[in-house]
Amino acid sequence: MRMTFFENFRSAVSFTMHNVKARFFHTFLSVLGIVIGVASLVMVLALIEGMEASVRKQILQTTSMNMVIVSSEPFKKSDGVRMRKTDLAILSPVVFDSLKSSLRMSHTAQLVSTYGAEVKVDSSKWVGAQINFSSAMVLRADSLLDGRVLSEEDIYGKRKFAVINRFLAFQSAKDSSLIPALIGKSIHIGAQTYTIIGITAARETTAEAILPISLMDSAKLTEYPPIGLFETPQIENVIPLQEHIQNYLHTHPVSAGDTLIVASNKSRVDQMAKGFLVFRIVMGFIVGISVLVGGIGVMNVLLISVTQRTMEIGVRKAAGAKRRDILVQFLSESVVVSFLGSVLGMILGYLGAMLLAVIISHMATTPFQASVTWGTLLTVSGIAVMVGIIFGTYPAALASKLNPAEAIRHEG
Repeated sequence: MRMTFFENFRSAVSFTMHNVKARFFHTFLSVLGIVIGVASLVMVLALIEGMEASVRKQILQTTSMNMVIVSSEPFKKSDGVRMRKTDLAILSPVVFDSLKSSLRMSHTAQLVSTYGAEVKVDSSKWVGAQINFSSAMVLRADSLLDGRVLSEEDIYGKRKFAVINRFLAFQSAKDSSLIPALIGKSIHIGAQTYTIIGITAARETTAEAILPISLMDSAKLTEYPPIGLFETPQIENVIPLQEHIQNYLHTHPVSAGDTLIVASNKSRVDQMAKGFLVFRIVMGFIVGISVLVGGIGVMNVLLISVTQRTMEIGVRKAAGAKRRDILVQFLSESVVVSFLGSVLGMILGYLGAMLLAVIISHMATTPFQASVTWGTLLTVSGIAVMVGIIFGTYPAALASKLNPAEAIRHEG
């Protein structure tokens, strides 16, 4: 009597479990390749997922996805040699204000230029600091420790005021209780002198001073080209904002021979995600080779099974079983063996990924978590089933082609 697919599958599961119990070590060693391959694949994919999540989290903590950045590219390559451009496009305060005025959507904008220099607060020693020239001060409410921030009047009035951070203030005062007394004192940056009007809690490991960008002359603007930061409250407005800025700069060029670069952080994160996807695919292919090697073990189990069950196959075919019935039965057994190996491999891979995540967190002294997603599990289980079908096809075809009389006589 012809068996249905589900009857074949149920019979295959029953016989496979019987074989596993009867020849446990033989079966285990045969599917060990799939177990190791699947475990490796799950571990690698879980660690890559965790790494991507960690990097994405750090980017989101330090970067706004709602921001469009306008910047200069000071260098060019000629015949493989990197050299500074002579006709550099610069987003000057005048161009920045004009661009900002052209925007009709809700936004905040800031023009900043940064470089390192030696500074001296009052009569203390000279120390290295990061100098930030800015068109606006964007601070959290709890960031200002003493004094005040730069106002629009300070910035557009070219007032020689400076806001320093607590790290630079402590470098000078050497005592936290004396930091407030620095308000009104002088800070020397190169040959220029500015008055300290505020102290912030920003940057605990780097000395920093913030000054009005209007104080930068054309030589400084060329040497340290400013960057325009445009932020919109709604992330869906990022692309329209970016397109508007690109169109404006196209119709109002700032240099005859050069253009400004307009990019969004969202596009950079998308590029990062694409990079991780390529890395995931490459590593998946490399580790997936071990899964294919494991498929050879599955084929070995089934070939031995065909030899041991020659008489059974002959009796079934003599009783009316079609070639398709035998083929489906052995393919089902192949899938079952592969599935059992993949389940064990996924469990070991998950445990291994969690253990490696703890080791990585300890060695890197930073929080790290492996991430096992449903997508990973479905992909791996799908690969295991495909391996079972591919490597089970030959033994199944061999079994289905047996002549009933010869098969019975072979065992008889």
